Amino acid sequence: MNECKIACAHDSLDVFTAGLDGGVVRLTAQTHGVRKVDAFVDPADARAFARGILALADEVDGGEANEAPEAGQPFKVGDKVRTVREIMGLHRGRSGELADIDVGLAPRFLVNFPDGRSVWAYDIEPDTTSPEPKLGDTVRITQEYSNAPGPFAGMTGTLVKIDPQDSNLPYMVRGNGGTTWENVWAHAVKVVETVKPVAEGAVVPSRDALVARAKEHLAGTPHSAADIIRLAEFLMGE
Repeated sequence: MNECKIACAHDSLDVFTAGLDGGVVRLTAQTHGVRKVDAFVDPADARAFARGILALADEVDGGEANEAPEAGQPFKVGDKVRTVREIMGLHRGRSGELADIDVGLAPRFLVNFPDGRSVWAYDIEPDTTSPEPKLGDTVRITQEYSNAPGPFAGMTGTLVKIDPQDSNLPYMVRGNGGTTWENVWAHAVKVVETVKPVAEGAVVPSRDALVARAKEHLAGTPHSAADIIRLAEFLMGE
């Protein structure tokens, strides 16, 4: 091991790092990515300092002897996981693939997301509840904002746009018929119904044909252009 890190329990962007520097141990303090101070200590002093930290930790929780034994590492690289607590504070609840596990690092789990982004996470959980959302899926907004559920949490609609460059509001959801909203950008969504695959050899109606059919159904009733579009989208899923 050449380096180990630990993050503040109250602010994960405040990090202390211990590393090797020639014949001494280097202790570095960083806050929000800005290096604040370096301390270079002899190995004997570093060991005494480490023993002191262990003694303080024992005073807090009674020591490792009272802790339940760890059942073993439940995750492996390649697993589909969802972030529970991560270093940036912007990707909580997102699904991705576990790319790396570093037992000497806090946070220890590197998660890659489908949009190309990655984040180190302190805590993760298996993601077996919902596939990664894709355009056309019927989704439920689970969290409108990154820091709050928002007034549209729980609403269902069609995923019409994904912005991989926006980690805060990456999903645009269009309200399905019967709702009072059109398009909403959301932080997190859950797939309710995936887009049905087109059978091999099936004839897919054109947009113009779907609009024409929608107009026929709505003929003689008061309707708007938005009503025609919604009905055309409905007919496309038949």
